[in-house]
Amino acid sequence: MEKIIGITQQVEMTPDRVNEYNKITASLQEFEGQAPKLSFRDALIYMRKRYGAPCDPRDRALKFGTCGFFAADYDVLTAVKLEEVRKYLNLCKKTFRGMKIYVQVFASTNYWNKESVAMLDPGEAMWEFEGITYQTAESIAYEVSKIIHAPIKVVGV
Repeated sequence: MEKIIGITQQVEMTPDRVNEYNKITASLQEFEGQAPKLSFRDALIYMRKRYGAPCDPRDRALKFGTCGFFAADYDVLTAVKLEEVRKYLNLCKKTFRGMKIYVQVFASTNYWNKESVAMLDPGEAMWEFEGITYQTAESIAYEVSKIIHAPIKVVGV
């Protein structure tokens, strides 16, 4: 059983993001000859699609839990967003007794010594759960998608 839940929103352009955007578009100009008009997030995703390693097919299936959240598209998650999701999931864990959470995504990539980010490929596992129903996972996925501003695919056994 699969379902994609989520919303998409524009990323705000702060002065730090403008500098990072300018560095990315400059590097894209070297390869393309002309820099496309992309947001910072879209430029990172573009570079991941073009130059990044593909997702391992073994990462596209449930390993530990009975349901899980998977990336629906290429995406960039900052360490701050991952921390907010962790806090929300811990609150859910207190509400739903017996719920186990298996974290599969970590912010480990640094770009220009700014904040750490996690680069996601479509179908890559982010979180897996045990001890909750599929309907509960859908409701949690909706709230998580609002936190990370990206669509999530919910997969259940």
